[in-house]
Amino acid sequence: MNNICNISQNQYIYRLKLTIIGVVLIAIGVAFLKGSGLGIDPFTSMTLSISEAIKSSLGVFQLKVNIGLFFIVLLVGRKYIGVGTIVNMVFIGFIVDFLSLIIPNAYNIELRIMFTIIGIIITCLGVALYSSADFGVAPYDAIGWIVEDITNHKIKFKVSRIFTDAICVLIAFYYGGLIGINTAIMVFFTGPLVDFFKQKICNLKQ
Repeated sequence: MNNICNISQNQYIYRLKLTIIGVVLIAIGVAFLKGSGLGIDPFTSMTLSISEAIKSSLGVFQLKVNIGLFFIVLLVGRKYIGVGTIVNMVFIGFIVDFLSLIIPNAYNIELRIMFTIIGIIITCLGVALYSSADFGVAPYDAIGWIVEDITNHKIKFKVSRIFTDAICVLIAFYYGGLIGINTAIMVFFTGPLVDFFKQKICNLKQ
């Protein structure tokens, strides 16, 4: 991550906007996936299933999980921590809680498919946007890039992300979480889609 002290005020504001827009898009995408009734992203599926099991709100429990992961990332991948890390780990769960009250549950297969497509694309675009801002990423998202760094790029982000997502799915399954076709799709396509959107965003910057 770039040193925040070496960027101009305009750059700071621009990158902060990218971070906030990306985080909000992620929350919107997750809310649509939840409304589809066909499963949500692996990490949220895991945290949601455990939070329901212990009678906690998603926002509160996800924040606790992110704090735990934050300290791990702080030890092995400090360069991935920044403003975006805090914004992501604090707000996404609460925004999803709020949006779930607004976005209705899909009542037919057409709406479920539409919610699925919207949810997956918006979620992955959101991850690509806020991570491209270079203001830090969520502790969970950082794991994939840390593995890539540790293995000297022999294990790419898109591959390590599949592995970590699969672990989240197993935990969610154990707790009887919301697992469906969307969850399986996101296990295999989140990494590649995030890489795709990041390349497009980088090309726009050039």
